[in-house]
Amino acid sequence: MGDKALPRGRWFAVVLGAVSGMLAGFFFGQLGLSGILGDVSLPVVLLLSAAAGGLLSLLGRLEIALVADAVLFAAYLLIAATPIMSPPAQAWVRADSIPSRADAIVVLSSNVNSAGTLNDQSTARLLTGLELFQRGVAPQLITTEISTRFGNVTVTSTADRERLVTLGGARNAWTYVTDVHDTHDEATHVLAKLGAGKSIIVVTAPLHTRRACATFERVGFKVSCVPSREQEYNAWHPRTSRDRLEAFRQYLYERLGMVKYRAKGWIASS
Repeated sequence: MGDKALPRGRWFAVVLGAVSGMLAGFFFGQLGLSGILGDVSLPVVLLLSAAAGGLLSLLGRLEIALVADAVLFAAYLLIAATPIMSPPAQAWVRADSIPSRADAIVVLSSNVNSAGTLNDQSTARLLTGLELFQRGVAPQLITTEISTRFGNVTVTSTADRERLVTLGGARNAWTYVTDVHDTHDEATHVLAKLGAGKSIIVVTAPLHTRRACATFERVGFKVSCVPSREQEYNAWHPRTSRDRLEAFRQYLYERLGMVKYRAKGWIASS
């Protein structure tokens, strides 16, 4: 009977470790820390963290998983329930004064949905760019286009973007660049189309403005940075727990992005 009790107790400890690890993985993903691992989905993070927790328990180190749970849960509560993210988020956004005239408005891309429609962030960016065009601050509107694979199908947002551009009355002034994978690609592709030294207005999400505009300046543009309006979240001035968590995720992503871009020489070292 004693021989059978040991395996049952050990399996219980392994399951407890796996659950603890999965809980840590959940908070890890909610805080946006999974972005450090690259393009890893939340289910994969949960699976890996559950395996790590089970292994720690098997090695007699369950307390490591429990401490990780406590630390990540405390960080989650601090960020979601307090205004701690408001000052860094607001200070991070670059919002330049809008010039009376520029050579072009450049609207950066975000993601495309599986139906080939712009996601909320891409739509918000484009609407802000169209508003500037309608105000007559530049004669040309340039957008950057990305493609995304969903299974065996490659989807682009070009058709949906053209629909909105046409509705905004900018079809004849609109051009776009393709085959972009990051902000540096966007800057170099637009440079090839416009040439160096041109004055441009770069429109992108608020917390992306600092890195994006520094990247365009690095390749030779005179840049005015304009944050787009936010649709799903209010990361610039977070007021709800969802806003605060999103502000933290974007802020962390942009901080890490600045480190990467400086290391590659894509933005000037400060």
